[in-house]
Parts: sequence; structure tokens; C-alpha cells
Amino acid sequence: MTPPPPATAAADMMRPGAVPQDSQINVDVLAVTKGASWPWFALLALALLGVGQAAAVLAYQTYEGLGVAGYQAPVFWGVYIITFVFWIGIGHAGTLISAILFLFRAQWRNAINRAAEAMTVFAVLTAALFPLIHIGRLWKFYFLRSTSCSPTRISALCG
Repeated sequence: MTPPPPATAAADMMRPGAVPQDSQINVDVLAVTKGASWPWFALLALALLGVGQAAAVLAYQTYEGLGVAGYQAPVFWGVYIITFVFWIGIGHAGTLISAILFLFRAQWRNAINRAAEAMTVFAVLTAALFPLIHIGRLWKFYFLRSTSCSPTRISALCG
């Protein structure tokens, strides 16, 4: 048998091969994304409206000051510090749930531990927002950094 001429072999190598068809599982999984019903879009619009309203309230408070949140003399600890303490408490609750399940060696604890630890992480991240908001003027956060430089600190950090 003789080999094909070189021009034909090169042409065969450059010709695209057959496109593989999707398996049925891929079709079934992606079927959810084919189209959304109008209630889904209505709920999405409602959620986006809530996010927009929250952004507008934060912008208004940033412009007007903390009096918008109900801060009045002599009480300046207000709602953001209470919310900070609440979220820290939720984080502690997640840690407690995880620790109790670990101490009792519950065989069914894995899924609940994951949820409790995720609750702890997200609660602490949420709590971290409230001291920033409590400042009132978000751009003043920069002035909270330490201005003292000790000899042991790197000079680039003390800049």
C-alpha cells in the first residue's frame, strides 16, 4: 500500500473533526438556564430595588452625617454598634454549635458543622462593616491608622 500524496495528508490534518455532542446530563443541567419566568424577573427587580435603596440611604447618610441614623447628644453609640455586637454574637453562636457537635462526636455533624462555620465567617465579615459605617464619614477611616512608628517597624509602613 502506498502512502497518500503529501498534499492530501496536510489537507486531512487541517480539516476540523466531528464536534462531540453533549451528554444528556449536560442538557438536563443546563435546561434550567434556558429561560426564566416573569416571577423570577419580578423578584430580581425587587431585590435590585432593595440594593439600590440601601445604596441611596448610605449615600444620603454619608452626605448628611450620622444624625440620619438617630444619633443625638448625649447618646452616640446608636444602632450601628448594637448591630455590630449582634453579628459578633451570631458568629459566636456558629462557633458554639460547631464545638458542641465536635465534643459530643455526633456522627451526623459534618453538614451542620459546615453551615455553622460558614455562618461564623459571614457573620464576622458582616460585623466588620459596622465600625466603618459607625465612623459616619467613610473617607475618615484613613485617619484611624496609627501614626506612631517604632524602630522595629519597617519604614515603608510608617510613611
